[in-house]
Amino acid sequence: MPWLVAAGAVLVVAVAAIVIVLVVRRGSADRNSITEVATTFATAIANSDQAGVLSVLCAEESEEITEDDDYDPNAAAGAGDAKPQVSVSELKVAGDTASAQVSQDGQPAATLYFRKESGTWKVCAPAGPQPAAT
Repeated sequence: MPWLVAAGAVLVVAVAAIVIVLVVRRGSADRNSITEVATTFATAIANSDQAGVLSVLCAEESEEITEDDDYDPNAAAGAGDAKPQVSVSELKVAGDTASAQVSQDGQPAATLYFRKESGTWKVCAPAGPQPAAT
């Protein structure tokens, strides 16, 4: 009977370890994806690349821009090829929402908010509860 208790304890430890690994991997993947989206967004802004900006905005934000009277779908993309140094810090993820401090080329940091849509992180104005530190 003691071997049954020991086997049960080993099983519980193994399951806990697997859960921890999966959570850590997902968190790391989310952080990498959010950093990539923030960098793409900052680069598109620096290059006046309207299509690039729209590509990383959530559906709600994208719709607001494309429905604006000043929106020109035929506008040429910015001619720039700037590659700003983007810094992402204080990244907080809570489920499908996140926030981070983002700065570029020594400018003051601004808070960007993100939402996961169809499995992809997008820049999105804050909606719903703000993420707590993870």
